[in-house]
Amino acid sequence: QTASFDISLGCSGYVYSLSVITSFMNANGMKKGLLFTADPYSKIIDPNDRNTALLFGDAASITLIGDNPVFKLSQTLFGTRGNDHDALQCVNGNLKMNGRRIFDFAMTDVPPQIMNLMKSTGHTPNDIDLYIFHQGSAYMLDMLTRRLNLDISKVPIRLSGQGNTVSSSIPLVLEEYLDQPAYKNVVVSGFGVGLSWASALLERT
Repeated sequence: QTASFDISLGCSGYVYSLSVITSFMNANGMKKGLLFTADPYSKIIDPNDRNTALLFGDAASITLIGDNPVFKLSQTLFGTRGNDHDALQCVNGNLKMNGRRIFDFAMTDVPPQIMNLMKSTGHTPNDIDLYIFHQGSAYMLDMLTRRLNLDISKVPIRLSGQGNTVSSSIPLVLEEYLDQPAYKNVVVSGFGVGLSWASALLERT
C-alpha cells in the first residue's frame, strides 16, 4: 500500500513532519517512506519588500525514512501561538513579515523548549553534538546560541548563497553530517510560520 498527503506548515514543518511520518508508518506497518520539503517562496515574494526579498530562497529536500536509519527520532516537543499568525503570512499573494515580532517570538519560545527537551530526554546541553536550528537569519541564530549559552562550533549557519529556505533549511544542514559518526546526538528545531515551533532529538543508530 502507498499513502501520500501534504502538511502545510512552513518553517517548523520538517520537525513536525518527522514526527508525523514516523508515527504514521509505525501505526500502519510501513517500512519505508519519503519526506519531501519544498517551499517556492519566490512565487510570493515582493521584490520591492526588503523585509522578505533579501532573506528567502527556494529549495527542496527528500528524506528517506526506513527501518535502517542513520538517525532515529527520539522525542519531539511542539508549540503554537496562533494569535500571532499575522506576524508572517501571505496577504494578497505576497509574503508579509514583521521581523521584530518573529525575532522576539524565537527568543522567547524556542530556548525554553530546547531546555525542556534536554530535561525530558535526560541530557545536558553538553551531551548534544550538534544543534541544527531553522536557518532564519544569521543574527537570529547567533542570538539563539548566546541565549542558550551554546558552543558556537555546535551551531552551524548555512545561509550564504541560499538564504532562508523555510522547511528545507534543517534537512539541507543535516545532510552534511549524515556520514560523520562523531555526531551522535543532534537537536533540530524549527520555528516561524504559524506561529509554530517544534524541537526534536535525533540519535544516531
